[in-house]
Amino acid sequence: MVWRLGMNQATEITSSGDLSVGGTELKAGKYTLWVRKTGEDTWTLAFHPKTGIWGAPAQTEGFVAETPLKLEKAADSAETLVIALADSKGDAHIKIHWGTALLTGSFGVK
Repeated sequence: MVWRLGMNQATEITSSGDLSVGGTELKAGKYTLWVRKTGEDTWTLAFHPKTGIWGAPAQTEGFVAETPLKLEKAADSAETLVIALADSKGDAHIKIHWGTALLTGSFGVK
């Protein structure tokens, strides 16, 4: 099952530079973000080139890059979905927090 990040509209990320996501080079541009559960405590962050996606159905194919995420239990609870990006020695570190679930991962910035 694939979930869009966002309540009604899929969250979009725009990069002015190329990215390296899970070993795939992603050209500068705009993408929507999706997550997929891949194991007991592992997920995948997927980038899709289609933007302006509102409501259902979720995208199930056509992803151009994916990177693993790790599930942790957060110390606090977030009632609304929080997505944070931070620079980590030239990589983008992403945190996705909802309820007590905290998904973390990273991807390269060129």
